[in-house]
Amino acid sequence: MNFERLERIDEYDRYTDFAFKKAKERALQLNNTLKTKEPVQKARIIVKERMLCIDDALNKIAKRIESSYPSYESLPVFYQELMKCFFEPAQYRTAASSLTWASERVSELRKESLDKIKTAKTKGEINKIRANFYGKSASFLRQVRKQLEFLEQARKTMKSFPDIKEGLFTVVITGFPNAGKSTLLKRLTGSNVEINSYPFTTKRLLCGNIEEGLLKVQMIDAPGSLNRKKKNQIEVQAEVALTHAAQLVVFVFDLTEEYPIEDQKKLYRKTLRLGKQVLVYFSKPDIIGEGKIKEFIKSEKLSKKGTFYDVNSLRERIVEIARKSQKKPKEHKKNIG
Repeated sequence: MNFERLERIDEYDRYTDFAFKKAKERALQLNNTLKTKEPVQKARIIVKERMLCIDDALNKIAKRIESSYPSYESLPVFYQELMKCFFEPAQYRTAASSLTWASERVSELRKESLDKIKTAKTKGEINKIRANFYGKSASFLRQVRKQLEFLEQARKTMKSFPDIKEGLFTVVITGFPNAGKSTLLKRLTGSNVEINSYPFTTKRLLCGNIEEGLLKVQMIDAPGSLNRKKKNQIEVQAEVALTHAAQLVVFVFDLTEEYPIEDQKKLYRKTLRLGKQVLVYFSKPDIIGEGKIKEFIKSEKLSKKGTFYDVNSLRERIVEIARKSQKKPKEHKKNIG
């Protein structure tokens, strides 16, 4: 799902200014073309058209914006849970429909105002009704100002969500911060990702693809986790990806011990409890040496077929598993959309 096309949300008064400008243009046009010379009748017609223009302009904007933003309920589970990492779904629901609420109030006000215009006796009365309509219309939009500001912030956040494709085999790379996950993603897929030597360089889910002939595999680099009870926003994203997007997990061990091996082992065992197939990759083999890796594999009784320190061998295994999955019934689509 791609959130790049979400419509930018302007300040509330930009919408009223636009609608009022449309009404003014229409009034000038009518003023030059209306055949009636009777002042009250002419004012009645022009004010009706002004209000109709405002109502129509705001209604179109509201419909366009509401249709641009998906309802929370229509989102796949993965995106619902990802959204919760950043803001409350209830607040999003309210904000996404706030301009529609304001537009509906303007429509109701226009109908009330039209009834009053019908019985107005003078041009002054009609202009007073017009001024009241303008003032209250602007007030309705002012009432949803905070919701519109929130929706714009939500848009900026959602634009950073990964575009997870329906039907593609999905692999999530996980492990402790700075274990070498982003480097692995780059080497497996050629993706251009930020790589630094400090923890939590990856602050959001990063994606890349492995392509082998007609086969395409989605790779997600999940932010590092410290395997603690109280998780930060970055770590919760990793949990969401593992739970709701992964069909296969690559757990990255860093035996250079930037983080204690025992803590990494605990996170690995926790990952196994997800009930998903897990491959193990040992990063920085040039630093730790092949001997230390083999010793660790033996001591932890890890499967030799599921452990790797060579990127090409890991890539081949991922492709092999992805090909086999294509022959099985798909149970994953409802989660990732």
